[in-house]
Amino acid sequence: MERFGRVVKSLGPQPDLAKQLRRIPLQPRPKGFDSSQSCFPGEEGFEPQWTGDYLELVNRQAHTDPDSIFGSQVPACDLEDIFPNHLFREAGMPPSKKLKRSDSGDWELDALARTEVLEYKRRMGHTKTWKDLVDPAK
Repeated sequence: MERFGRVVKSLGPQPDLAKQLRRIPLQPRPKGFDSSQSCFPGEEGFEPQWTGDYLELVNRQAHTDPDSIFGSQVPACDLEDIFPNHLFREAGMPPSKKLKRSDSGDWELDALARTEVLEYKRRMGHTKTWKDLVDPAK
């Protein structure tokens, strides 16, 4: 597959995790919730509603594998696409002012081995997927 003028490995069909997450019904607002009486940012006493059970939610997510949310493959990041020459010209800088990178920009040989990834997940306690947060009966 070609992306931004470069050939990258196809990962095959990937599930659209964002679409799957959007299908999860949101919890109803608590009884007696009145948004007109809540404080606004910058006002004394303002405390965002989500902070009430923040630590409980963080602890519930502690064992969730981030790869189950974001995927395990990092997309290619071409700095030439992000910082094209015309941006330097618009800023009054010659493109030669870009930070020069060596030819070692190929990170393929530096990839983690599967055993290293699994060991990291074991040490971090990443034993669950995001679906386990939605359906704790699993």
